[in-house]
Amino acid sequence: NISEVFLLHFNIKFPSVRSFEKVSPILGVCLATLYPLKKEEIFDTINSGYTQRYISWEDFCHRLEVLSKFIHERRDGTYMFFHPAFREWLIRRDDSDNPKFLCDIRHGHALMAFKYSRVDAPLSADKTIELGHHILKAHIYKNISKQRGYSSRDMQAYWMTLSAENLNSALACHRNLFSPNVKVIRLILLSGANPNARSNQLSHAPVLVIHSKEGFADSVSLLLEFNANVDAVNEQGMSALCYAAAEGHLDVMKMLCRKNARLSHVDKMGQCPAVHAAQNGQHEALDYLLQCDWSSYDGQLTKTEAMQQALVSGAAMG
Repeated sequence: NISEVFLLHFNIKFPSVRSFEKVSPILGVCLATLYPLKKEEIFDTINSGYTQRYISWEDFCHRLEVLSKFIHERRDGTYMFFHPAFREWLIRRDDSDNPKFLCDIRHGHALMAFKYSRVDAPLSADKTIELGHHILKAHIYKNISKQRGYSSRDMQAYWMTLSAENLNSALACHRNLFSPNVKVIRLILLSGANPNARSNQLSHAPVLVIHSKEGFADSVSLLLEFNANVDAVNEQGMSALCYAAAEGHLDVMKMLCRKNARLSHVDKMGQCPAVHAAQNGQHEALDYLLQCDWSSYDGQLTKTEAMQQALVSGAAMG
């Protein structure tokens, strides 16, 4: 089978454990990276794992050449595995297959994290997101945290704080707004980012507002856990509940209402969440809002007025 073919090639290439150990960091980095790297980037990443002795450029080029049949150089100068099956073989095997030459991808993630913090810091918003990903995947404090008296979470957060240029910018960057990784967001918040950080999207809306609009329930729950302002608005006066109602994200609406989001809040157009739900034909969202208890809200709008406006808006939109 294909596993045996790869094993045969590697047994010929690397007759001893020592010979394979020379190239395993390169394989680990190529496995862990989120996108193909250039030769110089792989070189910097490998050497980021050392603090005293380093691999020379000539030695590195020789090691990479040994892997030339398995890692190809693309036209843009970056390197990638010649086939996904080979990548899969390096990471995991079937129970019946020989486990020889398996790579520990955590080591590759650790090297990537070291490179970001030792070579590239202070990091931009996108790089900070990537650093968080690699720190969590590497989990290098897993076994030493209990001995030192600190939790691994504290150590990871401190690592992020030392390496990032601006944690608030990382939390509110485009990548984190529209394809969020909840575990990375938690790490950024633990590192000291402001849960009410504003973005440059949707009329400078807070992160909570955008994630509510997009229906990212897990990240909304996380932001609320870190005491994000549930009634924060963008420059148009639209709150998280307004957008969630307009999009019909019922689970997000329930989270916001459990944190006492204002049902009677109106935006700069004078429209409350119920009106936005009616305008967009979100029947379940409107039904939920009108079943809520409005008596505790001393706002600009009563429940009766909201119902009347929702009726008019819904009728106008057909």
